[in-house]
Amino acid sequence: MKITKTKSGSYRTVIFVGRDENGRRIIKTITGPSKAEVRLKAMDALDRYKNTTAYSDTFGSVAKSFMDTNRLVVSPNTYREYKSRLSSITCVCPWFMDRKIFDITTADVQLVLNSFLKPHVVRMKKGTAKEYKDYVIQPCSPKTIKNYAGFISGVLKYRGIVLPAAKMPEKQIPDIYVPSDTEIKKILANATGELSICVRLAAFCLMREGEICALTMDDINGTVIHVHKDIAYDVDNGQMIKNTPKRSSSNRFIECPASLIADIQDQGYVTHYSPKVLRSKFKKLLKDSEVHDFRFHDLRHFGASTLHAQNVPDAYVQKRGGWSTPATLQRIYRHTLADQDKEMTKMANDHFDKLFSESKP
Repeated sequence: MKITKTKSGSYRTVIFVGRDENGRRIIKTITGPSKAEVRLKAMDALDRYKNTTAYSDTFGSVAKSFMDTNRLVVSPNTYREYKSRLSSITCVCPWFMDRKIFDITTADVQLVLNSFLKPHVVRMKKGTAKEYKDYVIQPCSPKTIKNYAGFISGVLKYRGIVLPAAKMPEKQIPDIYVPSDTEIKKILANATGELSICVRLAAFCLMREGEICALTMDDINGTVIHVHKDIAYDVDNGQMIKNTPKRSSSNRFIECPASLIADIQDQGYVTHYSPKVLRSKFKKLLKDSEVHDFRFHDLRHFGASTLHAQNVPDAYVQKRGGWSTPATLQRIYRHTLADQDKEMTKMANDHFDKLFSESKP
């Protein structure tokens, strides 16, 4: 604990001793003529608090309270992630769920994170039957480990506990795929109806699949589309719902190609697909078009890369795609530059080989 000296010459420290019935933090200030006395009083106050019911709360009980408290202020997708994280920790590290919240240390958190860095077994229901089967889950990615750490940290902070950060695995550079113009032409040649509209909304307007599936005719004004809804899964009733975007940067207006808007107007609606159905239809489209398999989301990367190649300012590309930071754009551009580098290197080496062969008598 940190003990400071006041202007009057006495010593003071501040300790957290719990929360009131409304969940607000209870802070107690301890003062005394010396550091030793202040430390003694503070330890005595903490010991008294340890005997209260609140101190006996486990990580599992506090996590559920944390989720219930934040249920209405986080997006449905975030809440679903909370439930998923809690369920996984319960399966893989049940001892951590029963750990008293104020007894948790950084070492405990590190053990939990390490458990997800190696293959682990999860027992789940087999189909609709009441039988359970053990499934081997592969090690989580560094990004997923970071999400687990963030969830645990959020639960601890909810009880006023801030621990030194656990060690995170090294961040992996994501392998981003950017489709080529040739691939996009093949896809568009085989796409019809609402699937063609969805593909163009992603590739030309940089819209996400959830944003496309949530789009309605009321969101279109002339050639301008207002993107302000997303599809989310409500874990309470198991239904897909239209919700506001997770980030404010995703709420945007996009000027679309006139031919795309005309096709939407002729059809009378944007799409009746759910994100899951859209991904399935797109996979079949790739196969029918004899195009390398890639994600529907990668169409956005094509659009961003194309705009960048046309010297469109990054700030405009970022706004059109609804990115909150330029980090994703930089990863896309690095991938594009890497492909160009291979092409330029091949051209240079071919020239050198030709030069060498022509120098032979």
